[in-house]
Amino acid sequence: MAYKKLTLDVIIPAYNGGKTIRDTLGSLLSQSFSDFRVIIHDDCSTDNTEAVVKSFNDPRITFFKNKYNLTCQKNIEAARQKSKADIVYFLCQDDILSEDALIDAYNAFTLSDDIGAVVRPYFWFDEKINNPVRAISRLDLNKDEVVTINDDYSRIKVFIDALLFPKYSGGIKEIYECLKNAINQLNKEKMINQGRPHFKIRNSPSR
Repeated sequence: MAYKKLTLDVIIPAYNGGKTIRDTLGSLLSQSFSDFRVIIHDDCSTDNTEAVVKSFNDPRITFFKNKYNLTCQKNIEAARQKSKADIVYFLCQDDILSEDALIDAYNAFTLSDDIGAVVRPYFWFDEKINNPVRAISRLDLNKDEVVTINDDYSRIKVFIDALLFPKYSGGIKEIYECLKNAINQLNKEKMINQGRPHFKIRNSPSR
C-alpha cells in the first residue's frame, strides 16, 4: 500500500528575538531532514528580528509581520493559520534543535493514521548548551511511547507536560479534556511521547 508523503511546516512565533533567532534558524536549516517550510510570524518586534531572519535568504523561509501587536497566544494562532501542511511543527524563537529532530517527528506521524500529536523531551540551558538546568521527564528513555486519549492520567500527564510546558496552572483533567477535544477534531486518537531528547531551549524569560 502506497502512503502519501506528508508535508511539514515549522512555525516560529517571534517577538524581539534578534539575540536568539539566528542560532534557532541555524539549527533548523541544518537538519538531516530538509523538505519543510518555515513560517515566521513577527508580533511587531522593535529590535532587529526581521533583519536577522532575512539575512538567511533561504527560499524555505516566509516572514510575516503583524500590523499591530497580537500578544503571544494570538500570534501563535496567526502563524498556525498560515500553514496548510499535514504536520505543523511548533518552534520557539530561542530553541535549538538536535540534527534529527524533524525527521524523528516526521517518522512518528507515519506510524499510524491515528497519530494526532507528537512531543519531544527537551531541557533548558542558560549559557552553555550542554549544561541543562531543567529537563522534561519522559515515559521511556530508550524508545518512543504511544499514548492514547483513553489512557490513564499518569501517562497522559507526561505527554501534556512536554506539550504545554510545566508552567500551566490549570488542572490535569481540564487540560486532558481540551487535548482530547483537539485530537478528536482531527479524527485521531493516539499521540507519541518520544524517548530521545530532540531539542534544547534556552532558560530565557518570556515576555
